[in-house]
Order: sequence, then structure tokens, then C-alpha cells
Amino acid sequence: MSILHQSPRFRRAWLPLGTAVVASIALLLVSPALSDLQAALAREDAARSGVGLAYWFGWYGGVSPGSYSLIVPSLSTLIGSLPLLCAATIGIAALAYPLSRSAAHPTMLAWAIAGAAVLNMMSGRVAFAVAAAITLAGVVLIQRRMLVVGAAVLVLGGCASALAPAFIGLAVVPFVVRSLHDGGRLVWHHTGVPAADPPVVSRPDPALWALLIGSGIGVLVPFALFGAPGSQVFPATTLFWCVLIGVGAWIALRPERGGPGAGAPDGDVDSAANVVRETAVWIAPLALAVALALFLIPTGIGSNLSRFFCFVLPCLVLYFSRRPVRFLAIALAPALVYSVFVATADQIAAADVDDPEISYAPLVEQLERIPGMANHRVELVDAGTHAGSHMVAKTVKLARGWENQSDARYNPIFYETDALTAGSYRLWLSDNAVAYVVVSAAPMRQMKAEAELIGSGLPYLRRTWSNDDWTLYRVAEPTAIVPEPLRLVEESPSQMVIEVPAAASYQIRIRPNRYLTARDAADATITACVSATVDGWTEIRAPAPGRYVLAGDFSWRGVLSGEAAQCPES
Repeated sequence: MSILHQSPRFRRAWLPLGTAVVASIALLLVSPALSDLQAALAREDAARSGVGLAYWFGWYGGVSPGSYSLIVPSLSTLIGSLPLLCAATIGIAALAYPLSRSAAHPTMLAWAIAGAAVLNMMSGRVAFAVAAAITLAGVVLIQRRMLVVGAAVLVLGGCASALAPAFIGLAVVPFVVRSLHDGGRLVWHHTGVPAADPPVVSRPDPALWALLIGSGIGVLVPFALFGAPGSQVFPATTLFWCVLIGVGAWIALRPERGGPGAGAPDGDVDSAANVVRETAVWIAPLALAVALALFLIPTGIGSNLSRFFCFVLPCLVLYFSRRPVRFLAIALAPALVYSVFVATADQIAAADVDDPEISYAPLVEQLERIPGMANHRVELVDAGTHAGSHMVAKTVKLARGWENQSDARYNPIFYETDALTAGSYRLWLSDNAVAYVVVSAAPMRQMKAEAELIGSGLPYLRRTWSNDDWTLYRVAEPTAIVPEPLRLVEESPSQMVIEVPAAASYQIRIRPNRYLTARDAADATITACVSATVDGWTEIRAPAPGRYVLAGDFSWRGVLSGEAAQCPES
């Protein structure tokens, strides 16, 4: 075969991948302070400091890094969060060709997959990129009838981020329902078989079940290990775009009257193809119903569902729909507009911080000079990229951080209408053992109300230092994380050593957790009972005086208990 005959296929296979490679190299060279990337960098630093999946003292009074991702923090320690993000993006683009071979519009689909990967990369979503790359590899394996291995890879994708297999499951549900309704005769497409012309068989196709079961377990594993996260905000504007994209996708997936295969007799190839396309139509209404439910009922997914509408649903349309290219371009335009807008906004926010290492350095230097900070936290009213959740967290423990679900769960005064007042803020600072408050000269939109309250003049805050970027306030009479008569002996991101003067119960201002343990420093077989208090902190019941090491201990007891253990009545 001549090069001329090979060139169209060559371009289809490699141009989208080449574009993703160029975009990834450019991002590596520029290395912008992308907002979501800062969360990954902070967890990377925590993992390098010995923090495992179970417990990290650096954010929100103590959180489980595994609830974010079971494998990404460890992977990022090998090559770095940004290189990992770029590698995952290239991996997704590389998978576009085998994924698109059976599509109704293979060239457009390859570009859509690569474009979605690049746009996600521009927002800095490391865990989702890694999960998407792994999950799509699982789909390719299942296409090639490697069902058990493919399902296992889907589960591994859930260990990176449960969102990716959840999106696969959402897309597969209509096909499974139709298969059950038709006696299991709906066929998922084999590699190399056009999506519009699947073969007719008289037996159930296990590929559907491999996709559903693999994605289901991929979602279940993180939930079983770490429970449901706090709620994620789902703004009405995000719902609007989801509805707009979903309606366009629904129209695009509806078969054209009199189009290819319409009116074909039952039992032939065209009839089977029509069944597949008719089933695919239900993906969009199902996704819209899920979006409405998540908008009305707070969950940990919330606005993250928009990624399904921006990135996944357009690809499914290009896979199944036989509509003309121009028609699809119009129907899918809202998805492109919104996803480009989000990625561009993230780039603009990153550009607003000229050099975050320099702008944060004077603040970090001031915090390092303050004695006694090990037993207190800092409230950081950060700049637009949330870079402080990574850079400042290297030096001090933050009262908050960069994890929306935990923030909504532990700090409702920043989310409930009219809850943030001078009085409630004072109580919150005391409750969270905050000794210093730092306010950016250009606070992010979500924190402007807090910055304005502080700027109005609060009697319990005294300004101690400022420059062009930051203002540092000291909190009057701050509460300690480890109160007297206990003594904080040693602390790190992964553990805390306290000295207990007598056998008794003590409250410490760290968050309870199913994996949090307190073991005698001299004899690890001696443990103190750790339980949750009514106000959301931790009580330690020590059996004897001594030094106890508080740390996360990933155990089957913690997995099975599902929550912080309750101490038996004495």
C-alpha cells in the first residue's frame, strides 16, 4: 500500500496524539500555577513526608488522603504531579485511536478525546486525568474481549478517581437495561466492528457486564474504604450548561428520520444497529436526570458531574450518532464553549500570579519565625489559584486547604447564607485552633466575603505584618490543638506525639477518623481509645500516663467499622 493511501489513516491516528504531546510539553515548560494542580502538589508533598492513605494532619484538622485518590499521591512522588498530569493526558490521546476505530465518526471522535484530555490538563486535574487514562485502557481491553483484565483495569481507574468509572457506568446503564429487556441479546461492539453495524447474536454479550461490574466496583472501593465525602457545590449556572449540553446531545443521538438503517426489517444487521442507536439515545436523558438529582440533593459529586457533559457525552455522541458532521458540530457546540471557557478561566487565574514562589516566599518566611506554631493552625484567605494550599502548607498546618467536600463538611459558616458574622467567625477561629489569619491582597472569589469581614476591623485580630501581597493577623488568645495538661512533644504531616500526664480522657482538636490510632511510643501494643466528640473533634482515653503517637493506621478494623470507633463505657 502506498504512502498516499496510508496518509489519511496516519493523520487520524497521530495528529490528535501529536497535538496532545505538543500541548503537554508546552504546559511543562510554562508550569503555570493551575488551581486544581495545587491540591495535587500539596498531596504530593504530604506523600513525600511519609503521609499514607489513612491520615494527614496538614488540612482541615486532619483528613484521609485516600478519599481523594488511592494511588495518585504515590505516583506523583515518582515523577511529580505536573509530569504525571501531562503523561496521563498523552496516554488518553494515545487511546483515542483504538477507541475511535468502531465509531460512526472516527476522526472527529479521536480529536474529541484528545481535546477533552488537553482541556482537562489545562485545568490541572491530575487524579481525574490519571483515572481517565486507566479507565479508557480498560474499555479498550474489554472491546478486545479481554473482559476480566479490562474490568480489573476499570477498578484500578477507580482507585485513581471514582469519577472516571462512574462516568463509564452511567453510559453503560441504558445498554444493560435494554439487554435485560431483550433477553440479553444487545451486543457491545467488538474491536474493528463499526458501531452502526454490530453482528446479531443469540447469546448475552458479557462485555456489557464487564463494563458495568468493573466500573461499579471501581466506584465502590473508594467509598467502602473512606466513605462518602462532604457535599460539593453545584451552582445553577453549571446546571444550566449541563442541561444545554445534554439537550444538544439528546437531539444529536436521536436517529434521523429516513436515515441510514431506518425502516429495515427485524432481524437483519441494520435492525440490530438501530437497536444500539435507539438505546444510546437514552444516555443523555439519564445524565440529565442524574444532574437534576445531584443539583437538588447535596453529594460529594456535585458540579464534578459537569465533566461528564463536557468531556464524555460529546464523545459518546460521535461514537454512536450517524448525523452529518455539520449537524453534530452545532449540537455539540455548547460542550466545546463551556469546556474551553473553564480551561481558559483557569489559565487566566494562573497568569494573575506572576511568580507564586516569590509572592508566597515572604509570607512563609514570616510564619517560620513565629514560635509555637506547631500547636496551632493558620487560616489562609488565599489568592486566585489556591497555591497557598500547597506552598504555605509545607510550613504550617492550615485550618482549611483545597478540598471542597471537606470544606463544606467541616466549615458550613462559609457556605450557609448569613452564617459568617464577626461573632461566628470568632467562634470558628477558636474551635479550629487558629492562631494567625493571612489575607491575600487579591483574594479568590469564594473567600472575598471572609476577606471583607476581616478588613472591616475585628477586635480579636491584630495586624502584625503586611506587604503588597499579604496581611498577617494574630488571633487574640488562640486555642491550642493539644491543650494542657497534655504536651505536644513532636509533630509532622504524618503523625503527632503527645505526652499524657495521667490515665484519663482528653480532647484534642484533630478530626476523628476510622483509621486514626494512638499507640504508646515505648510499647506499640498499648493503645489509647480514640473516638469522636459531639462537636466533631477527637477524644483520647489513655489507659496510663506516657507518650502516645497519633497517626493513621490503615487497617481492616477501620475499613469494616466505617467511622471513628466509640470507646467502651468505663
